[in-house]
Amino acid sequence: MPFPNGSFDLVACCDVLEHVDSPREVVREVSRLLKPGGMFFYDTVNRTWFSKPAFIKIWQDWSFTRCCRENTHVWEKFIKPAELIAIMRVCGLVNREMKGIAPEKKNFPALLRHLRAIKSGRMRNEEMAVALRLSETGDLRLSYMGYAVRQIAG
Repeated sequence: MPFPNGSFDLVACCDVLEHVDSPREVVREVSRLLKPGGMFFYDTVNRTWFSKPAFIKIWQDWSFTRCCRENTHVWEKFIKPAELIAIMRVCGLVNREMKGIAPEKKNFPALLRHLRAIKSGRMRNEEMAVALRLSETGDLRLSYMGYAVRQIAG
């Protein structure tokens, strides 16, 4: 990116890391752009057998609920939390907090209704997050968010 080293106090990477071919390169660039002590905020999708049907089959492949183009999500690009922590560590970032993102109530029929509403144009993606009452959780199986801090040299 066309910015000098240490240009920013904060960099956010939301719904990005699960789509790139090299998350290590992205995180390395984030670290380069951060000032020492700067914060990196992220959210991404965990590569689990729980996320595969949710993001690949239901959200993308199944014609009844398809809300995105084919190959928008590629399961092999999803990142396990331990993998992201290891990448950040190598790039000079120290993870400080990580939480899961999940519906407050596990209501599969409601999820299907909301996906159908998105598909038909009656609802936006952002509205589904509110309708499903997405919130912080200790369950990292689906997706997760957190922040890390750029190490201060010395």
